[in-house]
Amino acid sequence: MKLNAEQYAHDAWRCLEVVGMSEEHVMEPSRLQGCKGFLLLTSKKTAFLGTVETGHGILIECRELDDRARRVYSAPVPVTTTRIGMGTSMGYEKLYSIMLLKCHEAVKHIANGGGLEGSDAEVPHASKDKVHHTHKHHRTVMLDCDLMPGENEATVFSASKGVMIADMSFSGGSIGPDKKLIAEWYGEGVRPNDILASKDLVPPAAFDQLYNFLRDLEGEGVPDMAPCVPATSAPAFEAVAESPMAH
Repeated sequence: MKLNAEQYAHDAWRCLEVVGMSEEHVMEPSRLQGCKGFLLLTSKKTAFLGTVETGHGILIECRELDDRARRVYSAPVPVTTTRIGMGTSMGYEKLYSIMLLKCHEAVKHIANGGGLEGSDAEVPHASKDKVHHTHKHHRTVMLDCDLMPGENEATVFSASKGVMIADMSFSGGSIGPDKKLIAEWYGEGVRPNDILASKDLVPPAAFDQLYNFLRDLEGEGVPDMAPCVPATSAPAFEAVAESPMAH
């Protein structure tokens, strides 16, 4: 099913709600202020010995301070992601993830379809909240690019729901731009680097709530988060699809 800007905006907002604003505090939203860019990703992961994770999201670059000493943010670059792993894993889960990037070169690496690798060497930590029954994850992935030591590392904070009995695997994959969506959102001929560099490109209106949050975060700390109502219906985090392994 093809997703539109409203669905991307809804899922990006849901990432902030689940990962950054839940009672479990998987990640404090203020950490967005200390990075050079970040991704808000939604994915589904299936594991039976090996793992396959596919998803989508947006990439935003954090740029220089404006004339009021506040950081400014690029328009969102729509991305898709695929990771394949091998190891001892079994289960199925839906994940919301925030990936923090340490330098502008890392942001450009992702914007142009960069590779990454990492490991999931843990039994996910289960929340005590029986209603939401989420699992918290915190891991480091390595970007497949030539950067200074440490700058090619990206920190990922995730919250998931599903049945993942164990997840001990090494995985590799890529995150890259969705060129068709870029053309729909910004026009033909616009490249990912153009979006990151431009001060004139306006994000699709569906992202207004997200950018209002980011502006408030820069000015006053953590703002109140009103519920996001998508223009098109979307499954809630609690409503994880049935595992295909059940059939």
